[in-house]
Amino acid sequence: IFDRMDGCCENFRLIGIERDPDKVQEAGDKFGGSQVAFITGDVEESDFIDDMLFCFPNLYFHPSVKTSLHTLNRNFRDIRNEIIVHLTALDDYCKKFLEMTYEHKGYREMAAAFQKDTHIECSPQASRDHVKSLKYSFTNAITNQTEEITCELHTKFRKHNINRQKQDRIYFAPPRPEILDGKVIIVHIGAHL
Repeated sequence: IFDRMDGCCENFRLIGIERDPDKVQEAGDKFGGSQVAFITGDVEESDFIDDMLFCFPNLYFHPSVKTSLHTLNRNFRDIRNEIIVHLTALDDYCKKFLEMTYEHKGYREMAAAFQKDTHIECSPQASRDHVKSLKYSFTNAITNQTEEITCELHTKFRKHNINRQKQDRIYFAPPRPEILDGKVIIVHIGAHL
């Protein structure tokens, strides 16, 4: 169970996912009326993404994420908690990523800083040929032009993956203020691409 005291919203705590309304009310009472989202119990992949939209306001989940969850090398329920840890770190780091964007830091520097601060392995895509397949188009809110964003940064899951060479990952792009309201863009949660 995760207690998210330093959530991105002042009155937000991530405890877990729970479908029982009595337990949700009980937790709401316990935490003084704070918004409470639950992520424990038997949550399927499709419900998980719907819940993540609420739980992580600094993350944008590309539609490809729903299908990518089916590529995990481990059972979703076995790795779900580690996914939550990674998404929480990415959500909490959004502001720091934006600062590094303003400072014109590269992906390698951003990945190294994220890894140092969160202790979650993070790096850009090693194969430069494969980077082409990690480009996604988004609209720049200032220019109203379509821009390609390379979503090659990825975190690597450790606890629940047996094959060190083919670890499950979260592929993402750091935020840019003019794209998707400055959210971290998540494009894949699943097998190594």
